[in-house]
Amino acid sequence: MIHQIIKALGLISLSLSFLNASAQTEYLVTVNPASGAYTEIDSLPGVNWIWTSPYNTTFDEIHHRYIFKGSSDQVNWHLYSVDAVTGDIISSPLFPVLTDSGDNVIELQFDNSAGILYGLHWDQSENKEYFVSIDPASGSFTNIQSLPNVHWIMTSSTTFDKVNHRYVFRGADTSLNWSLYSIDATNGNIVSNPPYPSSSNASSGIVIGLQRDNSLDKYFGLNWDNTESKEYLVSVDPATGLFTRIGAVGGLTSILKASYDEVHHHYMVVGPDTGGIWHLYSVDVNTANTVSSPSFPELSSPTNNVIEFQYDNASSILYALHWDPTTDTGSATGISNNPSRNQAFNLYPNPFTQSLKVVLDKSYRETTIFMYNSLGQVVKQQTTHNASTVDIQRNGLSSGTYFISIICDHQIVGMRKVVVE
Repeated sequence: MIHQIIKALGLISLSLSFLNASAQTEYLVTVNPASGAYTEIDSLPGVNWIWTSPYNTTFDEIHHRYIFKGSSDQVNWHLYSVDAVTGDIISSPLFPVLTDSGDNVIELQFDNSAGILYGLHWDQSENKEYFVSIDPASGSFTNIQSLPNVHWIMTSSTTFDKVNHRYVFRGADTSLNWSLYSIDATNGNIVSNPPYPSSSNASSGIVIGLQRDNSLDKYFGLNWDNTESKEYLVSVDPATGLFTRIGAVGGLTSILKASYDEVHHHYMVVGPDTGGIWHLYSVDVNTANTVSSPSFPELSSPTNNVIEFQYDNASSILYALHWDPTTDTGSATGISNNPSRNQAFNLYPNPFTQSLKVVLDKSYRETTIFMYNSLGQVVKQQTTHNASTVDIQRNGLSSGTYFISIICDHQIVGMRKVVVE
């Protein structure tokens, strides 16, 4: 069984990775939240793929290092630590080194108080999820403690409390009962794990994009209201799983990636507005007022991208990765300098009335498809083997908006919004 699951609501996800030719370059960049303008610091030689889901990007504010999982191919993945000031690659060990193809290490979070990198490790042979520490220089990881009853991880709902050294994530048992886990990072013990969102909450729907404000001692996230068609900024109580709406984020309809500016107490998120135009929203967490929302990213080519945002609260700088397909070093490589994004799957027709066809980029040994309603509840689960296409039947589903997440051979390949008419 697969033990990671992409978030269910409000996410138009990038593919697992981006297909890049060696004649082009990945850059570390700084981003101006007010204008959306980005500035290249330096290229990252040898980096042609970025692992975008589950999330394996974090920031070391002590040494100003941008940490991410990337590769020159799809076989040998590395854990890159990049000097955010110079753009120099400090280390890039293989990561993770696993003995079982069913294992993984995901959801990296850096403790910017203790200076330790943490993550979650699924051990297939033991059928257990572990809380682990990771050495960025070697890529090796150490099991700290197993996490009883945790079999699924919801990405986009992981953050870190550096004041109390707590790793916080959303996980579920085998019956998909979701809880918000707070882990004592010093010993791996579970401090609390209330149902999340709590069933006693008057507001409905899941909460995604969880971010921690250490100076305010608060957690913030986004809650989509399907009735109002609005995305709400909310505060979250990790001890109870309850959340409280602060206010709607005007125009925002879904979320790609969130980060947090503790200096100004701004919740930062990239997503489209009602017209499909993408923006970089900076939202005041005290009022939910949008401070700025420039169009983002402003790109000269559809094969460009600016992804994986990380805010350095020590220097008040927003960092990201930028794929620039215009940096052609010559035609001697024989590789096209106009690569396209790797499309792992397509869906049609969308909207649909009776059946939906999922077309994968190739045949996979095992494909598991989850369909969620607007509350984040699983309404359909389907597993197929040795197939490149999958048909999903409506079977009584009511009309409305749903979300499809797809996992192929133990890797999440993405999520799409679908409409049943």
